[in-house]
Amino acid sequence: MVPEENEAKSQGNPCPVHDGIQATHSSYNSTANWLLQKIRDNSNQGRQIRFVLASHNQDSIKQAVERMRSYGIRVKTGK
Repeated sequence: MVPEENEAKSQGNPCPVHDGIQATHSSYNSTANWLLQKIRDNSNQGRQIRFVLASHNQDSIKQAVERMRSYGIRVKTGK
């Protein structure tokens, strides 16, 4: 994470790295939820949307799958 922070500083930008692992998880989860809400809200437009959600955090994936099911979004895994 140090290289990212140094690169941002050299370009006069704020550090793109979150302050800790929990902040990283929260950011991922809220972004995934935003995406799933957009898919749910636009599902009646007749377009098929394919996407991949990936994470090393098993809890984030479980949350996303639960949310997909509650939104009526079909869940398909690579298994």
